[in-house]
Amino acid sequence: MSTAYHPQSDGQTKVVNRCIEAYMRSMTLATNSNWLKWLSLAEWWYYSNYHTSLKMTPFQVLYGYPPPIFISYVPKDCPIEAMEQLLTERELMIQQLKHSLVVAQNRMKQIADRNRTEREFKDSGPNEPSRLYFQSSNSARE
Repeated sequence: MSTAYHPQSDGQTKVVNRCIEAYMRSMTLATNSNWLKWLSLAEWWYYSNYHTSLKMTPFQVLYGYPPPIFISYVPKDCPIEAMEQLLTERELMIQQLKHSLVVAQNRMKQIADRNRTEREFKDSGPNEPSRLYFQSSNSARE
């Protein structure tokens, strides 16, 4: 984690912070006033997402087993009215977040693709020598 006193952070931390920032931005855009009510969804999202560096989810690292599946709520399935309302709101929030995250992902891809160019590489074939060149320095490295 990077702070004002220790501004250094590695690339992985920057990527995680960027992902969490995108998720939180989507959440606050969806509900300006009561986003704090749904902060636990952000925590669940982070801990249940697969991390390539860990080769598993952070939840699995902490508890030793994969995270339980998040079951969608079926309306009119709960006899308690307050719980029915909360679960319906939660399901709507999840749908809004999914939509916002897809939009954000597409926007990030468009920005990244601006500087990319399509390239084709010709295979040199088995009879031709490879045309890879390696730069070597004049000084010997140990």
